[in-house]
Amino acid sequence: FRGLGDQAGAAEALRPVLGGQIELLELSPERAMAAVKEQAAKIKRSSPDGKLADALIHLAAAEVHLFRAESDKALKAASEAASAFAKEGEWRHESSALQMVVNAQLMRSNGP
Repeated sequence: FRGLGDQAGAAEALRPVLGGQIELLELSPERAMAAVKEQAAKIKRSSPDGKLADALIHLAAAEVHLFRAESDKALKAASEAASAFAKEGEWRHESSALQMVVNAQLMRSNGP
């Protein structure tokens, strides 16, 4: 995706790749968050109006926040992603973001 300049594709691929690496203990959640921030910076530089790519980065950040047990940050990022997807008419992505919102709310309600 990066080679083609497809920022949205790169952002969309980031979430499952990082999630899998965290699950397999190949990557710490802290390093995963650094990768999300790095990709977000690339998107802002190369396509500052890339609303879809930006929303996908928010969704990736929400997932990493869940791995870090940061439910409030995950809830904020997932909610922002869901709102952006709704505005763009990206219903499939919006449903993924709303599922992440639910997961963050469940984590928050079951917290310490």
